[in-house]
Amino acid sequence: MTIVAQSFLIIYLPIFVLIGLALRSLGLTRATVPALLVMSAVFYLHQGAISSAALFGSILVTWVMVELMELVAPVQEKERANLKRRLFAFLGVAVNLGLLLAFKYLGFFEQIFGTSADLAFLGVSSLIVPLGLSFFTIQQIGYVLDVYSQRAPRMGLIHYSTFIAFFPQLMAGPIVSAKQMARQFKRLEAPKIDDEYLFGFAKGMTLIAFGAFKVTIVSHEIFEFITPYILAAQNGQTSPLASLMVGLSGLTALYFDFSGYCDVAMGIGLLFGVVLPINFNAPFRNPSGRQFFANWHITFHNFLRDHVYKNIAGDRSSKLVIMFAIWATFQISALWHMPSVNMLVFANVLIVALGIIQFAKRTGSRVLSLAGSMLANLLAAISLIFFLSPDPQTALTLAVGLVTWPSDMVPLMGQASQSIASLSILIAAEVYKYIEIPSHALLSERVVHRDRYFLKWQLPPWCPSLPWAVFTIALLYAAIVRSGSRISIYYTQF
Repeated sequence: MTIVAQSFLIIYLPIFVLIGLALRSLGLTRATVPALLVMSAVFYLHQGAISSAALFGSILVTWVMVELMELVAPVQEKERANLKRRLFAFLGVAVNLGLLLAFKYLGFFEQIFGTSADLAFLGVSSLIVPLGLSFFTIQQIGYVLDVYSQRAPRMGLIHYSTFIAFFPQLMAGPIVSAKQMARQFKRLEAPKIDDEYLFGFAKGMTLIAFGAFKVTIVSHEIFEFITPYILAAQNGQTSPLASLMVGLSGLTALYFDFSGYCDVAMGIGLLFGVVLPINFNAPFRNPSGRQFFANWHITFHNFLRDHVYKNIAGDRSSKLVIMFAIWATFQISALWHMPSVNMLVFANVLIVALGIIQFAKRTGSRVLSLAGSMLANLLAAISLIFFLSPDPQTALTLAVGLVTWPSDMVPLMGQASQSIASLSILIAAEVYKYIEIPSHALLSERVVHRDRYFLKWQLPPWCPSLPWAVFTIALLYAAIVRSGSRISIYYTQF
């Protein structure tokens, strides 16, 4: 079950919201955070016993390691204290890396080294990867490192468990820090139903409608559109157009899938008075390499910058060290998403594309800049092909298909015949992503100005109204109807 599943939207979410409203109305301030933890446990128990044990077991062990890190070291013995702090910090990080290794990376090592990942000693032939494993482990690693470096306060067990297991963002983000959530929990200890909460509630419902529509209808239709091309490639059939469609339209589908999920997560958070961070800021409106990544999966980008890139590059580094830090950060990002050869190829081709863009800009020549951008876009399409393909052979077929033309297109066109509705949604989505007004700007309570490229506009402060309510209900109804056939979100696979 995900937060855009039909059963969640029409059964669980209304019940959870009613419980939250009841606690606010009765003034049961101390019960708010524990209630969110119970809701999160109920939600995640639907994923199965192994997944639940992995989540809550890792929460308990990580919390204990951090408590020991802070409590057992005697203040007067600084050297020994630092050694113990490092030891328990290492153990806290190792517990979560061990989960990733056991559930996600054994198969990858088998693929790379040809060794067998024998799990017979566990009584199972293979392990089912818990949904959201990468997200909740990275949050726990971030908590350990932040407390160790004194960038975040320690949390009690209830608050820490709720911080990690908070159900809207548990499976696919946005990734939040302990410092952010500690402030939120303090505010939740004095909840009340006032104008500020009601405004946030209306904004939350609108975000849920927007996000669910993006995931269940827009993204789903685009994935349906490109799936026949991927299936044809598995049979050795492709063409430049088919390969280009998988690369470029696949990126659009990923964007609406992931940004839509984050909109729903932010919206659900607001229903309970929790403000989750923005994870997407219209990345296609400024698609140059560095700015694109700065506005795509913002919370993960910030985590990698603070905990990976800065630790490798340091404060004063040579260009060679900086280049290595960028390369290493991309490799870690790729393997975090999915441990596979495809993901490593995706990361390294993307680095080459970004390097070409930066080199072409520095030449100062418009012709070279245009040529560099075209070549970089081609490489970016190839990288997305590897990201979306189920195996290296299919990815290679599609990548080679960008520059070759098959002798017989009839079987391919027969496989890839699409409905007018899917094609129309794809075209509309391709146009929209370049002129998008981010949901956080559209629903801002302040005047928002934008002046970029040929687009100049000003948005007045957003205010709930009857037309907005009707529009929101229509979007949410369409999403709920479609979500009956939509059983998963692409990014929850990570």
